[in-house]
Formats: sequence, C-alpha cells, structure tokens
Amino acid sequence: MRILLLRSSIVLSVLSLVLVLPARAQRTGPPCTLSAGVLRDVRLKDGQSGIVFPIAMSARPDSLLVLGVAGLVYDTATGPRSTRPDSMLAGFLLTDHRRRVTPVLTPPGMSAARYYRTRATSEGWDVVFFLSEHDTVPGGRSFDDGTFWYGRLIGGRWTGLERVGRVQNATVMRPNSSGLISSDGKLHFAVYFGEPRTAGGVLLWHRERAGSWRSDTLRLNWGPLSVTSSPEEAPLARATFYPVVGLITDSDLDSGSLLSVDASEPTKWRVLRRARFESMNEPIEHLIDEVLHVSWWEFAQDGPPALWYQALDPRRENPAEQRHLVARPVNEFIFLAVPEGPRKRLVWIYRPAGTIDTAEVAVVANGEPMVIGRVPFPFGFQTSGVASGDRSFIIATTPRPTQGPGPSASRTLEVRVNCRGDT
Repeated sequence: MRILLLRSSIVLSVLSLVLVLPARAQRTGPPCTLSAGVLRDVRLKDGQSGIVFPIAMSARPDSLLVLGVAGLVYDTATGPRSTRPDSMLAGFLLTDHRRRVTPVLTPPGMSAARYYRTRATSEGWDVVFFLSEHDTVPGGRSFDDGTFWYGRLIGGRWTGLERVGRVQNATVMRPNSSGLISSDGKLHFAVYFGEPRTAGGVLLWHRERAGSWRSDTLRLNWGPLSVTSSPEEAPLARATFYPVVGLITDSDLDSGSLLSVDASEPTKWRVLRRARFESMNEPIEHLIDEVLHVSWWEFAQDGPPALWYQALDPRRENPAEQRHLVARPVNEFIFLAVPEGPRKRLVWIYRPAGTIDTAEVAVVANGEPMVIGRVPFPFGFQTSGVASGDRSFIIATTPRPTQGPGPSASRTLEVRVNCRGDT
C-alpha cells in the first residue's frame, strides 16, 4: 500500500478512463447459463465437522483435495471442541462423488507444514509444502526463511518425501507466489525474494523426472509484488516467469508493471504491461493459445476496490488502457481457466456488493467480461476454487459461525457453466 500513497492526485485523463470503463463492464446477456449442484458441508461420518482455510485445491474425476490450515470439531454439552491439534491436519480428501470426507494429516514429523501447492496425477497428487524456521502461525511473516519439501499423496497417505531446498527472505505465501505447475512430465513453481523498491528477484524451482530438484535465479533491481509461472503445457525450457513489480523510472514509479522472463534466459526480462497508480493486488494469469490473460483487484483513490482484466500479447508491451473492469466493489475473487471441450473458458467467481451468501459468476465472452448470473454460496473468511471437469468448477470456503448449537463446517459447491460455441 505504500506505493498507492506516493501520489495524492490522479491525472485527469486517467481519472476519466476509470469513470468511463465501468459502462463496458456491465455487459450481460443470455449466451451463457449457470447450474449449481448441492451445497455440501465438510462433515465426517461420525458427525465431526471439518474446517479448512483452502490454500490449494486439486480435483480428479471423482475426488477433491483441499489443503491449507485445517481442524476438526465436534459438538459437546459445553460447545464445539477440537478432536486433535489443528496443526496435525493438512486438509481433507473428498471421495465417492466428493461426498465422503477423510482428514489428511500433515506429513510425519512436520506439523508446521503450510502453503501447500498440489497437482492431480493418475494415482493421486503431487504436493509441495513449506516449513518455516520461525513462527508457526500461517501468514505471520511476509518474508520467510525455511525449507520446501515435496511428497505424493496416494489414498490420503504420504509417500516419497523429498527435500526441495532452502530459501531466505522469500515470499512463499499463496497466491503471491505460484502454484505447482506440471510441464512435459516435470514439476516447477516460483517464489520471490526482496521487498518492493529494493533489489530482489525470483526463484524457479523445478524437478527432473529422476527426482532431483534445482533452482534458477532471476535477479531484478526491484523486489516483485507477486510472481506466477506458466505455461503448463510447455517444456520446462519454455516456462516463463510473470512477476509484477514496481518499476522505478527516471520520472516516477510505475506501480502496476508486469514482466515476462523466459526460464531459458533467466537474466533477461521484458515489460509486458506498465501502469501508474495501479496496485495490481494478487494477479492471476492464464496463458491460452499464446495470449496471457491476467486479472487482479486494486484499491482506487476515488472509490472501493475493483476487479480488472486484460488480455496481453506476451511478446511485446501492451497498453494499460486496454484493461476491462469486471466488477466493483470486490474484495476477493477467483479466476479460473475451465475446460470447455477442446478449449478453455475464463471464469470469475466473487462476492457481489451487499451480500455474503451469493457468488456472482462472470466469463470472458468475445474478448470482454460478461456477468452471467449468481449462485447461492455462503462466503467465509477465505474462499478458493478449482476447475473440476468439462464446463464445471468447485468452490470451497471457510465456515461462518452458526446460530444453532452445532459447530459450523467448511462448504463446497460445484457449478457448471454452459456457453454457446460462438460466445
């Protein structure tokens, strides 16, 4: 937020742009329809309720893995009580059409594991997690020292634990650092180090098929604000960093600048997008058919936080003025690439203004954001989502306190999006 405070006024032309764009974002229509499944509580057969702050989600055809900060509670005469220390739970595995709930314990001897990244495999899941050398409270440190580990989850049990490597003064939290990417049978993920307006860089960790991990380092004159890595389908040599930085120029600070760095040349970088007066909080990117789609939310000096979207050519610099407003106000959002036959449909899920029990859904249609409807969903403190199949996705949220005597549970909802082929 220090970046936003550097200026107290906005150039009139930029302000005019902000005021004009919302009219374009209100485009709605019938080309796409929504259908929602059953809102399910995360409850075990013995009546225990599952609570999870979803950090990483990964779906297979008949199951769902949700990892984060988790716990189990049961109802007693004196109120809800924990059945085991929360630090022993990594999350939950939902099987049998995602109706049977099984707790997933942290890896043996690693109760402080956190900031999970996961990918579904033919047998189970690949998982990377972090062990801090300092506090055990998730989110307690923005820049942390510690060690990354890798393991496989098969049938809810850990196997093949491997040490990835140690980092210092690095931002390992999601979504500020990338998820776990699978490219040509290999795995990689990115984290960054260094504070904004100081020197920093990016670490790209990658695992060969033989099981050895190594990292490439990109050093920048500016500490990134976030970083992702993509594309998923490319060979590792063609994987690309997408760090967001505050570029310090001779005349001013460009606070919303997106860079592109090829893993094959980690010492070089190019500017894909630069903009002044933008914070670009928690950007999410998807590379589809050689187009980089990026969405982010930002605080505006003239109003509430807004959700923005822009399609970028990853080979050149793109004008920041070509962004599109998706919705305002928005304090949290999910941006997914959902399979739609042979292609992918970009989908947003966010909480609209004035409600906490409704999720609004928008899609990219003919190059622009389009709101297509709402589904009933009780937002908690934290919400996450994942594509779950053709034209469908699942959202999961932390619970909210209930009025009744029983404990509240985390909830999941599967949603299906149907769009006409030419939309």
